[in-house]
Amino acid sequence: MNSDSFKRCLENGKGVAAVFNKKEKQVLINVWKLKDVFILTWEECPRGEQFDESSYTRDDRHEFDSVDDVCKFLEKESVGFATFKPC
Repeated sequence: MNSDSFKRCLENGKGVAAVFNKKEKQVLINVWKLKDVFILTWEECPRGEQFDESSYTRDDRHEFDSVDDVCKFLEKESVGFATFKPC
């Protein structure tokens, strides 16, 4: 997925998700459109512990007014669009 297909999915009401390893942690990111805002959840846990929410070391929820704001956030966090797949 590139930035154009990422934006198109979200603007068309489809969610996107990414799962990847970062050092000793597993990262799970979900993004979707809800009414007029874009929701991003970011969860981190030790590898293999994604089903045990008590083990999460990061469990964030963000709201953005535009898909461009989502993209800026992901770029700031150094997460590439190729990491994402449509839900």
